[in-house]
Amino acid sequence: MIRSMVAAWVACLSLVACSDVGAEMKLYLFSPVTGRVIHNGVPVAGAKIERTYNWVWKNESRSDSTTTDGAGQFQLPAITRLSLWGSLVPHDPYVEQRIDILANNVKYTAFQAIRRNYEVNYELDGAPMKLVCRLEQPATVKERFGGICDIEK
Repeated sequence: MIRSMVAAWVACLSLVACSDVGAEMKLYLFSPVTGRVIHNGVPVAGAKIERTYNWVWKNESRSDSTTTDGAGQFQLPAITRLSLWGSLVPHDPYVEQRIDILANNVKYTAFQAIRRNYEVNYELDGAPMKLVCRLEQPATVKERFGGICDIEK
């Protein structure tokens, strides 16, 4: 009985791994982000936006950055990985996420969260990550994240 179950499992894995469709699953480690940085209602141009993450399951830590434009706006693309094992092996998704803003030689914690799912836009319960970050606002803990940013409506 156990032998037949193992054989079935191996056959299933072989079919999945060798299929033309590909069994790799797209895992979102950080959804795409758009945002605005303002100070007392005035757009902050030239602020450095630094995004970091730590994917605990793969022990992968990386960062990227961008700069706000003249209107204080920024955007960061999604960070994804393709993983056969991530789609087959049960594990607990755990990605530490953070966005910092460096403006006028001051570093602000804009967004900080723990991601527990690989679905796109998981951070805000399925809503796109559209943020407005007010430099004069103290960092607070919201329902799903902390930092100086709020969800732009």
